[in-house]
Amino acid sequence: EDSAGNENGETLTISVDNTYPFLTSSDLSSSVISPITTVGYLDDLTITMNANELVDWGTVYVYNSVGNKVFRDQFLPDWVLSNIVIWNGQYHPDYGIGNVPDGIYTIDITTTLNKALEDSAGNINSSISLGNITVDNTIPILSNIQATSITTSSESITWTTNENTNSSVYYGT
Repeated sequence: EDSAGNENGETLTISVDNTYPFLTSSDLSSSVISPITTVGYLDDLTITMNANELVDWGTVYVYNSVGNKVFRDQFLPDWVLSNIVIWNGQYHPDYGIGNVPDGIYTIDITTTLNKALEDSAGNINSSISLGNITVDNTIPILSNIQATSITTSSESITWTTNENTNSSVYYGT
C-alpha cells in the first residue's frame, strides 16, 4: 500500500533450483577394446550418457592405471540431455601417439574447473566416474597346432594360446 492508500494485489511466484545435475544413465558399449575384430576393424568404445536435465557438459577423460590422461573429448555439444563419445583405444595427440598399452583404464567426466555437468541455474556436479575398461592390444599367439581325425569331410584342429581367447575358426574353400 502506498501513502495514498492504493494497494497492489499482484502475486509473484519464484522457482528455486538447488538440484545438482546428474547422469540418469551411462553405458560403456564394451568393457574391452581389442585392436582387431573378426572382420579386421579396430574395436571402438561407445560411451553413452544421459543427464536428468539440459546441461553444459564437461570433458570426458580416460586415465591409465597410474592416473595419467591418455584421451579426452571436450567437444561435447552443450545444453542437451544426452551425449555420445567414441574412443578407439588410441592416445589423444596431446598425450601420445598410437594405441595405448594394454591395461585397465578409468573413464571420468570433469574439467579443469571441476565442472562435469552444469545446469542453467549454475548448479555443478564436479566429477562423475563412468567406469573402467580393459584395453587388450596383444594378439594371441597360437602354438601346438594339430590336425587330427582327418577324413574326407572333416577333421579336428586343436591349438594352445598364450591368453584366453574365444578359439573361433574361420575357414573356406
